[in-house]
Amino acid sequence: MPEARLRTTDLRSDLALAIRHHEVFLGAKSGQLLEKQVNLKLVTDALNQTQGSLSGAEKIRLLEITGEILDVLAGQCGELRSSVEKEVPHG
Repeated sequence: MPEARLRTTDLRSDLALAIRHHEVFLGAKSGQLLEKQVNLKLVTDALNQTQGSLSGAEKIRLLEITGEILDVLAGQCGELRSSVEKEVPHG
C-alpha cells in the first residue's frame, strides 16, 4: 500500500505537469485529462485513508479507475506520436 500511495502521488504530479506543458497540443483532449486528474485525486484520497484497510471491492474499483486513466494517457500519447510522425518526412 505505501508504494501504491507513492506511485499515485507521482502520477498525479506528472499528469498535472504534462497537461500544463502540453495543453496547446492536447486541444479538446485536455478536458478529458483534467477529468482523469480528478479521478486520480479520488484514488489518492482513498489510498490515504487512515481508518482501516480497503476492502477487496474497493481495491478492485481503484485499480479499474487507474486502468482507465492509463488507457486515456496511452491513447493520447499514441495520437500525439502519430500526428508528429505525419508531419516529419521520412527519407
